[in-house]
Amino acid sequence: MNRNDSLATLYTVDADHSTALTVDHSAGVDLHKDNFRIHIRNKSGEVLYRKTVSKHKRERLLEILEPYKGNIVVGLESTYNWYWLYDTLMMNGFPCILGHAYYLSKQKMDKHKDDDRDAANMSDLLRVGRFPVAYACDYDRRSVRGLMRLRVELMRDHTSYLLRNQCIGDQYLMEEASLAHAGYPPETINDIDLALTINAEMQAELMQRVERLDHYILERALIQDRELYELLAAVRGIGPVTALTILYETGDSNRFKNQQTYSSYCRLVRPKWQSSGKEVGCGNARSGNPYLSWIYNSLAVQSIRNIPMIAAWYGQLKKKRGSRTARRVLAHRWATTAFFMLKRREPFNFEKFLGTALYAKLKAATDAKLLRSRTKE
Repeated sequence: MNRNDSLATLYTVDADHSTALTVDHSAGVDLHKDNFRIHIRNKSGEVLYRKTVSKHKRERLLEILEPYKGNIVVGLESTYNWYWLYDTLMMNGFPCILGHAYYLSKQKMDKHKDDDRDAANMSDLLRVGRFPVAYACDYDRRSVRGLMRLRVELMRDHTSYLLRNQCIGDQYLMEEASLAHAGYPPETINDIDLALTINAEMQAELMQRVERLDHYILERALIQDRELYELLAAVRGIGPVTALTILYETGDSNRFKNQQTYSSYCRLVRPKWQSSGKEVGCGNARSGNPYLSWIYNSLAVQSIRNIPMIAAWYGQLKKKRGSRTARRVLAHRWATTAFFMLKRREPFNFEKFLGTALYAKLKAATDAKLLRSRTKE
């Protein structure tokens, strides 16, 4: 069964990411490490089946659903171990919808909580068209995406060891004088040197693993849209593996209504709760994709270091709004730029990135600075 065709036939997804049931039965599965609870009901809400399965889970799942095949949709919460259950259902012709764990929890209105209530709640939300849909990456791309996520984690670890060495240098003011010159005893110097050496060795080992992953990913990844890949990879600072990561983590750009929705998905928009025109708190800031958030924040940092015009723009914004806000604005701009590149299939445009007026002003200042340096030479 083709995934897209089967799902479009058996249920529809509205603009607000809720579902409308077009079949006679809905099933909710509350999945855990050792077992799962399944709850099946018909269109009128009548409960037809409920059971907890703890052994031979794949086989029992298919046996339970077989009488309803072709006339049922299964809802599944996006817990950490959803892959096997979702794949089993889709490979055997049972349409499955992945539910957003956070928004599912917000729709529970029972005083008590247990596995049966959770499964029943999912089957009922499917039935009434209130099931919050999460993005489910296909299995043939998911394993490669997992390697890209592992690469991001390794790069984070590499950065942490780099920052540790910088922290040690700041703690002992090593930029001004050696530890011996500052009066520290040999024993203390040996302790600090060992810490610096191990941190440096961990950085080198992590980079070796990152390079190994890069080589494998570039050979293994399915580049379904080479035009988009080449557009992203051509941007200074992105590179081949980062371009692939953006493509794999974003998926179909058409699933986002606009650039603001995409930036929110990338965790680059600060959520707000308001009531009667007043701010009453902050929303779920952790909702979204942490890997895209890391990618675009890294691009912001690298572009400040390596692109003079962006560094100049960032410096001006930093004076007005502070470094933290300025960096967030720059990361948001990178996400917005990438979104329009994917949506419109257009190459990176520096003038659009900075804005026409600001680009002209910064370019004139940069050219003048370059001319002065050449004149001095």
